[in-house]
Amino acid sequence: MTPRLRSARRSASAGCETRRTAEHGDLPTYRDLILPTLRAVENLGGSAKSHEISRQITNDIGLDDETLGVMYENRPETAVVIDRMDWARSYSKLGGALESPRRGLFLLSPLGREIL
Repeated sequence: MTPRLRSARRSASAGCETRRTAEHGDLPTYRDLILPTLRAVENLGGSAKSHEISRQITNDIGLDDETLGVMYENRPETAVVIDRMDWARSYSKLGGALESPRRGLFLLSPLGREIL
């Protein structure tokens, strides 16, 4: 996991400038992240771990540190965009575009390949 993703996942100290809460309307929704999720798994060879997918999405859509630093007000240890990436993976799995033979591992299904 890259330092940028690691720092986005963990809680920042109380006075840290990169940690902020904001309106989340300008951030990608989990729906916006479903197709990038499928593309990320494809780019990673058709199978990948959760953190690899998040890193690939971050690079593919060009998320910056400021965007990754937006935390939920009621859950200050959780980055909004990372949480939405997790939901995008989950819904991709529920919809049949991804398969998960074991925890944290995702495979692009035939349906996922068709969607791409």
